[in-house]
Amino acid sequence: SMANGTAMKGMLVGGVNSHLEDSAAKAYCNGLSPALCYVDNSESYSTNEITIYWNSPFTYLLTMTNTADSTSDPVVSGLPGDADESGEVDILDVVLMNRVFVGVDIVTKQGFQNADVDLDQKITLSDSMNVLRYLVHLIDQLPIDVEEDSTEPITDPAQPDIEPTTEATESGKIKDFGTPMNASASAVADFRQGETELFFASDGWSNGSCFDCGWYKENTKIADGYLSLTIDEDKTGKYSYSGAEYRTADHYGYGYYETSMQAIKNDGVVSSFFTYTGESENNPWDEIDIEILGKDTTKVQLNYYTNGIGNHEFLYDLGFDASEGFHTYGFDWQPDSITWYVDGKEVYKATDNIPSTPGRIMMNTWPGTGVNEWLNPYNGNTPLTARYQWVTYTQ
Repeated sequence: SMANGTAMKGMLVGGVNSHLEDSAAKAYCNGLSPALCYVDNSESYSTNEITIYWNSPFTYLLTMTNTADSTSDPVVSGLPGDADESGEVDILDVVLMNRVFVGVDIVTKQGFQNADVDLDQKITLSDSMNVLRYLVHLIDQLPIDVEEDSTEPITDPAQPDIEPTTEATESGKIKDFGTPMNASASAVADFRQGETELFFASDGWSNGSCFDCGWYKENTKIADGYLSLTIDEDKTGKYSYSGAEYRTADHYGYGYYETSMQAIKNDGVVSSFFTYTGESENNPWDEIDIEILGKDTTKVQLNYYTNGIGNHEFLYDLGFDASEGFHTYGFDWQPDSITWYVDGKEVYKATDNIPSTPGRIMMNTWPGTGVNEWLNPYNGNTPLTARYQWVTYTQ
């Protein structure tokens, strides 16, 4: 607004402030009652401030509001960023793009083309953020070529720097932000190369408990450079939904486990990578978990069980959205510790009551039931797919 010389339309500004924290407020509001301590002056940062920490939640609230005007005729537009086809790019386009991203609104074919400013054939938060950057003059033009955009990503200062690659799969161009696969590991399942003898699909049974699905082999697929695990309807009617699980034929003990995964973003579901053995195999229940909860894919939950005793959950803030591309997740399991890694960086270490029984390497995707406080209620959206490029184990 200072750069434009006028307040941006639709932006939320600060209200009254009786503390008189700047020179303009002191000059114009001195002696006024608290409710009158507001001045429309660009120098009054304490009363006329436009801030990201106000407008971020304000924009979020607007995305939950129907902004469509059924009384006006749409304007056909081929203007990049003009998602609502109004003939201009403004904050309402950002709002609409966010609503489309979270699944509460739709756009026309032309609106979709306008909104896809990253030119990746989909509407994501990256598109809406780039339109916002354009509106505040941080970038000069739309659309944005994501291969050429040199803007540094905004990350959690506590999160180690991540060096994304520019490699993308041939199907859907899913970005790979993780570390390279260790091709010399003790066991390697590279789904980019096709089928592997190390893994097989769970088929025809259910875990019960909080798992609101049965496992079906048909929900697993290796194609287009990755393994897909899909949550879908249960066409047999036996279970509420169908889920997908992949597991190794062999059991593995101490060592380093790692995968390249893109998680599902949707309330009520889990995308996972873990080791497990239990009573069904005449073993104690020993398990080490990496779970991304679909309700918030900017975090990962780390946990483990030793002889059935868990409650070791740790929630780590990733500093990125795990549903927007491939990242590497791993853990180093040793007799006295478990150390978890994200994109090659250590993020958490546990040393208490460490499991010792070798287990299968597993991945699954499933909707929950009876665990709304943990996962949020599942809304029944199908199909939902998590993707894995590879899995390695290094002894």
